[in-house]
Amino acid sequence: MTMKFPILAAALLLAPILMSQTVRAQATQPPAGAPSQGEEPKSQLQKDMDQINSAVKKLRHQIDDASRNASSLDLVAQIRSAASDAAGQTPSWAAEKPEADRAKFVADFQSHMKEFIGKVDALAGALKADDNAGAAKGLKDLFAAEHAGHKEFRKPKPQQ
Repeated sequence: MTMKFPILAAALLLAPILMSQTVRAQATQPPAGAPSQGEEPKSQLQKDMDQINSAVKKLRHQIDDASRNASSLDLVAQIRSAASDAAGQTPSWAAEKPEADRAKFVADFQSHMKEFIGKVDALAGALKADDNAGAAKGLKDLFAAEHAGHKEFRKPKPQQ
């Protein structure tokens, strides 16, 4: 009995100190999704591209499974929506292009996004027809279009 009282007293005395350290540690962390120090906030175009990327990754894991075509069609709808939103935007890299080339750069980007949306529609058509082999080919076409678009329209990362 005599041993329980000092342990209980120590616990009661230390509890506020430990709680304040936990609250302080949580307060210094940035909110989820917030840019870290030295990092610029994401543009709406980047957010749309992230949404496309996330849906494509999920789709890649289920494209061959005909029993998941309804879920796959939902993911394709998310891709199409984000791509449609992105098609009307201007890449931030356009501001760094010479003024004489800027309008063509933006027009080329928007044209590429419209072609990408056409590939998304073809993928949706294959899924609606329960042609999962055709859908898998359509997904490969999306990857190729994505890679080509990033190569042409994404600002290169500086070499370190």
